[in-house]
Amino acid sequence: MAIVYTFPQIAGSDLVASDLLLLSKMNAIGRPTKSLTLKDLADFITSSGTGTGTTNAVVKWVDGPSGLLGDSPINIVDGGAGLKQAILTDGYKMVVDRDATTTVGDPEFAVTQNGVQKTSFGWDDDGGGFGFIYNWAGNGFKIGSTALYPQFEILSNAPDFKNISFADFQLAPTGVGPSVGSFNLDFKGVDDTGAELVGGRIFTLDSTINPSGQDLYFQTADDNGVLQTGLFIDAFQQVAIAKNTATVQLDVGGNGNFDTTLAVGTTLTVGADVTFSSYGAGTQTGTATFNLEVDANGNVIETASTVGINTIINGLVNNLGSAGSGGYDFMEWVSNVTSSTQIPVMKIPRALTLRSLSYAWMGDTALSIGVGEQVRFTIGTIPSGSNPVIANYTSVLSLFDLTNADDGTYANGVVSGLSQIFNSGDMIGVVGQETGTVTPNSGELSITFEFEIN
Repeated sequence: MAIVYTFPQIAGSDLVASDLLLLSKMNAIGRPTKSLTLKDLADFITSSGTGTGTTNAVVKWVDGPSGLLGDSPINIVDGGAGLKQAILTDGYKMVVDRDATTTVGDPEFAVTQNGVQKTSFGWDDDGGGFGFIYNWAGNGFKIGSTALYPQFEILSNAPDFKNISFADFQLAPTGVGPSVGSFNLDFKGVDDTGAELVGGRIFTLDSTINPSGQDLYFQTADDNGVLQTGLFIDAFQQVAIAKNTATVQLDVGGNGNFDTTLAVGTTLTVGADVTFSSYGAGTQTGTATFNLEVDANGNVIETASTVGINTIINGLVNNLGSAGSGGYDFMEWVSNVTSSTQIPVMKIPRALTLRSLSYAWMGDTALSIGVGEQVRFTIGTIPSGSNPVIANYTSVLSLFDLTNADDGTYANGVVSGLSQIFNSGDMIGVVGQETGTVTPNSGELSITFEFEIN
């Protein structure tokens, strides 16, 4: 006859590690029933189980309906107080990094592949800054602030960076001011020796003449790699080319060239000669072949040069040498004057250019001029409204001299190649100054002038 014992069920929450579990070994002789603590049973199952897995691998259900667990492709690595990594089997990592020795520092979240950082986001909770980097096979960009990434950088050999949408691109001032300019926009290059240099730069500086303005500079590197200002715009919109400053609206530090039209609103001032590299169909011989004229529309045009209108004016010197050494012989333009101290003058109504002259002695006998003796003739002016005496006479051009070389001759000659200009309204006269004793004193010397009417 069998004896059956029944016991009430024990709740799992009532179990403790020291509780005994009764086990019966059915083929044992003697005492088949023994006891085992729950703790020993748990240790046995843990140490002698047959399940497998990878150390640090995150477990996943490989067969959920059958209740089977296995490795996932994610491994967890604990690098210490600040470094935690989730590593994928294809080489990617998800890294959470923080200062390993303190509870504060620079937290960072990053994705890497085989040790190469692809994307990260971090900040400095001590107040330094923050940043974001995206890098894929050398292409990408960085954005950051003061401490972490103090830059905006495109990480690409051939970036396709086209625009900044919905925002302004700004260069900040170099300080809190007052009176400071902007940071630089630099353009890097490599010179012929392979050295990297700043090939171009754009920036502003505080204007020295406009309290609220800024001057804008455009610079390029010269042959020595030194930045030189090529274009300058000041706070009054004055522009300088190849100069560091502008004093007029357009200030050029060198030659200029206009392929088509140069329009001048009011006045064109030229500080030196104006040279035409070519004009008309003529050859540059130094002789005028074309004139510049203003047409009815206000345009300066070239016209064929015409021969100037020349006039011949004759004068006479009466009683040559009669004043004695140190005295003066006056040429009479049209008639005698009433006093020997008065210079005969001619007031000209048009501007004239003296081109040539000739002279001839007309006395009864040849001239007698000793060594060291002479009469020197000049042409000059007397101020309008002044007494035409020698004290008010100003010589402007020496004409010719009668010297010992003319002794015993009926002196005559031609002087050409002159270009003495007299203005409209000038009062002109011709004076001969005597040195020594020139005879005879009873004849006349004719002087003939060729003037071009300007």
